[in-house]
Amino acid sequence: MASRGRGAVVNIIGMGGKVATPIHLPGGAANSALMLATVGLASVYGPKGIRINAINPGAVLGERLEAALTLESARTGATRDEVLAASQKRVPLGRYADPDRHRAGRAVPGFRASGLCDRRGGFRWMAG
Repeated sequence: MASRGRGAVVNIIGMGGKVATPIHLPGGAANSALMLATVGLASVYGPKGIRINAINPGAVLGERLEAALTLESARTGATRDEVLAASQKRVPLGRYADPDRHRAGRAVPGFRASGLCDRRGGFRWMAG
């Protein structure tokens, strides 16, 4: 990319790097480091014509979120539904994404060809 003077890198980084939670400290630290690396690399390679960006997908209703809700419920003594309602209030749209309705691979051109999509065109959610 540097020799061509153009290119693009898109890092998919979890939101855990923006808000520390007691049940997600290691993953949050890794996500935060990736965000910092993205900004640093963008400042170095941007002037050379290489765009380096990050996408922070929000929470998706699924097994991973259910596990987090269960842990937070046990930690706080609140019910799962109370924890879900409180956490969704912090989301601008007031709700988490439904994996059956929202497929990142359909929303971001080029993901199907990049190998980040499954055969149905949905984004393969990566841990970390």
